[in-house]
Amino acid sequence: MFISQIAAPIKKLIFTLTHKLLISDSVRNFSYQWFWNYVKTFPLKTTVCDIGSRDSALASFLAWKNFSVTAIDRDHHFFFWQKRNQISWKVNFSIVQDDFLEYHFKNSFDIIIAIFSLQHAGENDIDAYKKAVSLLDRNGFIFIVNEYDHHGTRWQKNRIDGDLRIYGPDDLQKRIIEPLSSCRMDIKDHRYAKFKNCGSTLCWTSSPRNSNFFFLCAQKEPYVSLNID
Repeated sequence: MFISQIAAPIKKLIFTLTHKLLISDSVRNFSYQWFWNYVKTFPLKTTVCDIGSRDSALASFLAWKNFSVTAIDRDHHFFFWQKRNQISWKVNFSIVQDDFLEYHFKNSFDIIIAIFSLQHAGENDIDAYKKAVSLLDRNGFIFIVNEYDHHGTRWQKNRIDGDLRIYGPDDLQKRIIEPLSSCRMDIKDHRYAKFKNCGSTLCWTSSPRNSNFFFLCAQKEPYVSLNID
């Protein structure tokens, strides 16, 4: 049985006993755990925008942990997927079925999550990252995870809901890091991960050369420090 098919009460119990997020596939669970290690001590009702969350239960998990969550995705099945998650997890949060770049948000956020999402933005990815930053409150954080190829940027055609950019070193610098820096974002964490065990799980790697993913956390006008595991 896939982890994603396990009932929400069991996922809650697993987390309560182990403090491990086992709510999706192994790659997303690894990414979510990295994110959670940062935000687990944030105050109740911290505001979060989860971009491109599709059928992920991350928004439901965060609502269960008393974060104030808005989840947005342009997929026409999105509302159904997230209502199903809400019922399963017995939580409530805002569901927005719309394109992130086109939607007009009425409020700002303490946290923006862009895990495997804005790599679908095509040539509009720089605008998407800048918009995400514009939605952050003072001292807010953005968490980004995307696929990576040290040999250079490449595209996967018609993947999920369009072409997907797998970032190379130049595009990572020019299309994400530099635009974030120009918006007064301070890079707090930038690391890489690679597949292990024949691609079934991930592990951290100190070398970008053999990595498959990059992880980036940045803070807007920071003055606080974070402790992570």
